[in-house]
Order: sequence, then structure tokens, then C-alpha cells
Amino acid sequence: MEQLEERYGNSEVIANAFIKKALEWPTLKAGDSKGLDEFSLFLIECENAAHSINALRILEYSENIKRLMCKLPFHLHDRWISVVLRIQTNKETVQFGNFVKFVKDEAKKVNDLTYGSTAVGTKVKTEPVKNENSRRNFRTGNNAFATDLNREVKKPQYTSECSYCKSKSHKLEQCNLFKKLPTPDKYNHMKSKALCFGCLKKGHMTRDCKYRLTCSICRKRHPSILHDESKSGNKENTEKHSVDEENPSACHIPEIETVNQLGAGNKSHSSCAMAIILVKVKLKNRSHAIETYAFFDTGSSISFCTEEIMHQLGGNGKKMEISLNTMGTPHRMSTYALNGLQVCDIDTNSVIDLPTVYTKDKMPVAKTHIPTNEEIVKWPHLNNIVLPYINGTIGLMIGNNVPDAYTPYDIATGPAGSPHATRSRLGWIVWNLIRKNSITETNAVVNRAQLTAIHENNKLG
Repeated sequence: MEQLEERYGNSEVIANAFIKKALEWPTLKAGDSKGLDEFSLFLIECENAAHSINALRILEYSENIKRLMCKLPFHLHDRWISVVLRIQTNKETVQFGNFVKFVKDEAKKVNDLTYGSTAVGTKVKTEPVKNENSRRNFRTGNNAFATDLNREVKKPQYTSECSYCKSKSHKLEQCNLFKKLPTPDKYNHMKSKALCFGCLKKGHMTRDCKYRLTCSICRKRHPSILHDESKSGNKENTEKHSVDEENPSACHIPEIETVNQLGAGNKSHSSCAMAIILVKVKLKNRSHAIETYAFFDTGSSISFCTEEIMHQLGGNGKKMEISLNTMGTPHRMSTYALNGLQVCDIDTNSVIDLPTVYTKDKMPVAKTHIPTNEEIVKWPHLNNIVLPYINGTIGLMIGNNVPDAYTPYDIATGPAGSPHATRSRLGWIVWNLIRKNSITETNAVVNRAQLTAIHENNKLG
């Protein structure tokens, strides 16, 4: 301990490095036995250091233990809660050491040479890194602590170099040399490097891109650095372009047109993004799932899906009429009541049973209200969050009657006036993202739907 203080400064600095690393540890996925073992070893280091550094006692706070619990796979959350209940039943206080022992025991189980998941041949699901900034790399062992102390004073390092100028100080989307190239030369470079025209990354075709960027100039679905000024003036062109992956000379930037459903004739971009994320929906006891966007409406006490979603899933809703109260205005609507609908995160690691969901033709929000990765990356406290993207519709509205969908497991906040994000069981949700450069919207979104009555009517069936 004395050597550490001599090299890195007082114990306060050392404690801050430990705490920062612990609370920023990347979330572990189910089946990641190696990652769980590394997390266990680091927690043991923290526990040992806490005996000598009083400032590390902050890890004893229940709120911090809860944040560390959120780093574990979801199936371990219930097990830890069971441990907590046993401790509290014995009239004892839950301590950081209890959590360390729990993680150590779980890591020991899955890494057992005879019966662990690796020994019995369980395959760990691995996925390609979707975004260099989406997950920080952490190391454990003797050198890990020194690495984190050095990170305190160094500028952020990019994990990959610019594919055009080979600089390691920026990525392609920030390259001034690439920006000055004529559009055909940009396309040729993209093709030669097998880069996606939607997100500038490798590993997939443009038509399959789920992380398509939004142009900050024209608000269409392509990276800003690929914006073609010669095409932006043609307002009459409504044709959707597609990329010819085999012919560079015929290559166009893929664009997805969006129309504000709430303002007739208003083609300006929405002044405020809504809490909308990509999810999967399915019927209980069925494997078929559909990707769609879900709108989180905290002002509504019921949930809706589109009739298209119900038909695609093969659901059989009961036709009826319901009375709704929207902002104090009552009205009746014909609908289908669908039971057994489930919503999942995009990786189907977490499944939430929805109460009775009612159908309607379309949701009260438009695709222009969906927050984009290019918007949130401008905020330092949000630039590690990656929002999956598809060229799809908003097929689900989750009301306040689904508490499991809203429960925050992590929160990313910034300075006053900035948006914030919460990590739910369904993924990261961005809230209060204001678009200051857009034209003021004359038709705002005010939903607040409350179910007041259900009318059984055989004539409707």
C-alpha cells in the first residue's frame, strides 16, 4: 500500500480509481464465464484494498452494491436478492463483502473444471462489437490498477484508426481530408474498404445495418460526412435510394424518408425526440418474434400495438369497443384486445409479459421522433450508448401499466438541460432529447390515454 501511495499519490486518488473502475465495469452477458471470473477477481482486489483505504468504504452503500449487481447477467439478479433476503432475515446488514463472496462463488461454479459451463460444452454466445465506443475494455491483474490511474490523465484513445488517412486521433466520420473528397471518390473508398454506407463500420451489408446514422444536415439516414449537397436541393425527389453493393459507379447513399404524422404538410424534423427504442415482440409460448420500435408513454395507463403487429404474429384478439379518456376528452374506439403478448430486448435476454394490449391503426408518434446515435454521441455522458436501428415502424406503445419495462438498472445523466438515459430490461432509453436546430413544431405529441370502460358487443365480433 505504501508503494502505491508513493507512486500514484494519496489514498484518495487510489480509492477514486478503484471506485471508478468498479462502477464503470461493462455489463456481463449470460454465459460469459471468463468475464464473470475477471469481475470476481477485481472485486476481491477492491475488498482487500478497502481494509487499508477508508474512502473505499463507499462501496458498502446499498446503492453502490445495487449498481454493481446490475453488472451481472440478469439470471444472477434473483439469486443475489435471495442472498440479501437471507441476510436480512437474520437481522444482519448486507455488506460489500457479502456481494464479493456471492460473485466469487458464482464465478467458481461456472468455471469449475468438471461441472462448469466450459467443461460440459456449453457454448458461449459471442457477438461482434457493434460500436467501438459501446463497451470499454477493462483489464484485471497486477497491471490493471496502474492502467486505470494513467487513464485519468490521458486523452481518450480511439480503438481504431481512420481508414482513409490512417490517423489514430480520429475516426473516418471526423476526417477532414475525407470530407473534402468529391462524392464519387468517397464512395470508391467506402467500397474498397468494405464499409457500410449506413454506419461507416465493417462486418455487414448496408441493407442489413441496424446502426444507421442520421445526417445532421438533411436529417436523412446516412452519415453526415457522406452528405451530397448536389442532391439535397432536389425537394421533389421522393424515390428511396438503395446501394448497389457490386457496382461502385452506381452507388447511392441509402436514404429513408420520414414524414411527421402529426403535422399535415409539416416536413420539418421533430423538435423533440421521444422515448422510443428497438425491441422484439412475440406471443407467449411461440418462438416467432418481430422487431419493431416501442414508444414509452408514461402518461398512459394502457398499452397499444398496431393491428399489423397482431396479424404478423398470428394473434387472435377479441374485437370490442373501449372508452378512452385522452387529456380529459372521452371517446370510444373499436379495437382488438390481445392477450399473451410479450416484449423482449433486441438480444432476447429479457422477456416481459404485457397485460392486455389493445390495437390501433398507428401509434401517436412518427419515425422522426426516434432518437439517433448521431444525436446522442454529441453528449459525453451518452456517447457509450448505442441505439440499434432498423428501417421499421413504431408498432408498440408501452404505458405506465408495465412497471418492469421502466425499471432503471443504470442511469446516465449530464449537466442541466441535457438529455439523460436509463438502462431498462429492454435496453437503453433516451429521455428529453431536444433538437434545438429544428423548426418549432405546431403539433405537439400529447397522448395520456386512460381506459375508462370496456364495452362487450357481440355485433363487433
